Amino acid sequence: MNRTRILTAAFALTATAAGALDLDQVQIAYELKVGAHQISGVSHALEWQALALDGESAQVRLRVPIDSFDSGHAEFDSVLRKALDAEHHPFVQLEGIARDGRLDGTIELKGVVRPILVSLHVERLEGHLIAVASFGVDLREHGIVLENVDPHLSVEAVVRLATSTNAVLAGGFTRTANAW
Repeated sequence: MNRTRILTAAFALTATAAGALDLDQVQIAYELKVGAHQISGVSHALEWQALALDGESAQVRLRVPIDSFDSGHAEFDSVLRKALDAEHHPFVQLEGIARDGRLDGTIELKGVVRPILVSLHVERLEGHLIAVASFGVDLREHGIVLENVDPHLSVEAVVRLATSTNAVLAGGFTRTANAW
């Protein structure tokens, strides 16, 4: 995917130019159609764990706090958090096997677990792992209905995480303060 390679290269250059190679960086963005308008929200928070299975694949677990997403529209964010029942289900969770340009696994949203296939591009750069991922979610499959909102949610994520070439198990979390 040419767009993925461009995003990965741009992210690597931006991170290098910023001189922030010691920090993990995360940007997870969603987009929804609300009436005639598009609305997007962004999170810079991520809890992650990866277990290398072999040289080509890894078991991956990711958690993103629902409350970490910000669209710049406080009223919409509040309605979305309520629809996602963030009080009882505070995380979006993905887990699965990453290999061959994809993550094949499950997504849990509002306590409902469904299968998911995530387009994934991963590169190593100077002790960091850079990953670009994209996927879609039909909110109705998770029992989520928002008035005047198209249920087709698209998500794109770009992350840069510190890694060790000798690590078999790795994990960590980022906070909003790590945003670039």
